[in-house]
Amino acid sequence: MTLFDNMLKVMSVGVDLGLLITFIINEEEFSMEKMRKMLKSREGFTLIELLIVIAVLGILAGIAIPRLTGIRENANMAAAKSEVKNFQTALEMYYVDFNEYPTDTGANNSSGLNSLNDQDGDEDTEYMSDENVDSFTSKYDDVTYYSATGDTYEISLTVNGTTLTVTPSGISTTP
Repeated sequence: MTLFDNMLKVMSVGVDLGLLITFIINEEEFSMEKMRKMLKSREGFTLIELLIVIAVLGILAGIAIPRLTGIRENANMAAAKSEVKNFQTALEMYYVDFNEYPTDTGANNSSGLNSLNDQDGDEDTEYMSDENVDSFTSKYDDVTYYSATGDTYEISLTVNGTTLTVTPSGISTTP
């Protein structure tokens, strides 16, 4: 049997051509017996080992994914509290300058927050930009600002199903 006949025979059973090339490059005598020994000496993972690894990875993913979703909700709440704190600071600066908070008595209306924009044309009295007010009111659900007399105020908004309420005395959450 010639080398070519042996190669055709090996290729017909689906043996890796890389093994054949190794034999040819090393100029070793090609024989089916050498090929069988080489194929039997190959090590690999059994099906059971692979299934165990996949199961362990699935369990780890099942543990990690719920924790990551909780992290996202906590981050959204922290971001909302930070933004609300900025509005609280702007309202307090407004109060210092005008001795009252912006008044707004409309239900589901946040136009009182727009009063934090430039009041007299110079940039010294802009407490909050239009962009910040618009971004804030569009980002969160049910944003309301209420101040009937200007003595106090209340900002209310919903984040992830939790209601944040801001008053001059602080920030509170209601699930």
